[in-house]
Amino acid sequence: MAITYPILYPSSLVGISQFTLRARSAVQRTESPFTFADQVQVGAGQQWQCDVSIPIVNRDKAEEVNAFLLKLNGRQGTFLLGDPNAENPRGSVSTTITVNGNEQTGNELNVSGFASSTVDVMKAGDYIQLGSLSTARLYKVLNNVVSDASGNATLDIWPNIRISPVDGDTVTYTSAVGQWRLAENTQQFTIQNGSVYQVNFTALEPL
Repeated sequence: MAITYPILYPSSLVGISQFTLRARSAVQRTESPFTFADQVQVGAGQQWQCDVSIPIVNRDKAEEVNAFLLKLNGRQGTFLLGDPNAENPRGSVSTTITVNGNEQTGNELNVSGFASSTVDVMKAGDYIQLGSLSTARLYKVLNNVVSDASGNATLDIWPNIRISPVDGDTVTYTSAVGQWRLAENTQQFTIQNGSVYQVNFTALEPL
């Protein structure tokens, strides 16, 4: 059977014991050796990176993750994964949220569908997902969100919008995932005394 990317991480079978998320920005700082005055140049690059460790488990469970990693064939394939500790938002949002307007770019996203005139419908640190499968991208909300009388709001997000969404597209805020690619072509599986396995891998957002 042909493998179609992106594939899902088998979290329901094994879980994750440690998840390190890194937000990488293309910002260059230079400093004068005479005055120490600095200059900052901001590039367009923004990228998620992560380190994942699974619990130390026996072979039956570990092989599910081993097979998952081999399906990716190093850097070839992609997979979907979100922050395992942030499946639900901290804000009060419980309604269907949609994109409000076409051709949106940058680090702001106009949305609609919130309860009207409500404080903290989403909170700083909540995640959203735009797109699905091969277009899925993960974003973090940067400020607490207040909706207006029509239930509209503007979300400050990181990273900048990858693919301009279409007006009316659904904004996913529970179990939000992004798309990832392994950072290395070589993957190792450590077998310890007692026939238990330890598996770690590093991934980055494909751009």
